[in-house]
Amino acid sequence: MLCFPAWALDHRELALVVNTLDPLSVEIGKYYARKRKIDFQNVVRVAFEPKAALSKEEFELIKQQVDEQVRPQVQAFALAWAAPWRVECMSITSAFAFGFDPASCAWGCKPTPFSRYFASATRAPYAELGIRPAMALAAASLEEAKALIDRGVAADGTHPEGAAYLLITPDAARSVRSPGYLLARRVAKGRIPVKVLQQDTLTYRTDVLFYFTGA
Repeated sequence: MLCFPAWALDHRELALVVNTLDPLSVEIGKYYARKRKIDFQNVVRVAFEPKAALSKEEFELIKQQVDEQVRPQVQAFALAWAAPWRVECMSITSAFAFGFDPASCAWGCKPTPFSRYFASATRAPYAELGIRPAMALAAASLEEAKALIDRGVAADGTHPEGAAYLLITPDAARSVRSPGYLLARRVAKGRIPVKVLQQDTLTYRTDVLFYFTGA
């Protein structure tokens, strides 16, 4: 029997986090679990008042409850809600991935803490780095959530053709990443065309896979 290396995380390594006090979160969680074949052991349930933002103390209590339930092989989180979307000044997904860190409140375009996951070749971010990347299944209605999830499922294995567009705008502060564009082009060579453009906006293109800009 041949064994091939894993090139991506799968449903066995993903924990779905559901807020049982938020009816929309519960329904989104049910639909996502069914469409993505998430085992019931990987569905983590917590209960808290759904609102836009959490305090550090509220978040840490919820995160403790999640950590107590999550299985050791889990490498990433999916959060089945649109709110809360932040913990004080930190995004909810970053807080779940890295833990709450006040250093992330870098007012005035100051550097935020370095992520060891950046440019890492690991296929097991939690096992090797202690980081569980997180994403939000953010939708204002169940219909929107189903459409989002269905698009993702339909895209599996399709390998769409297209290009990545990286824009350099006159806004120097928000074009600070542009020195890395040529490296991105080299890394993606042979897989995705990367087009670096010096302009404010991207218009009249029908082949956009990725679009990075700032202004």
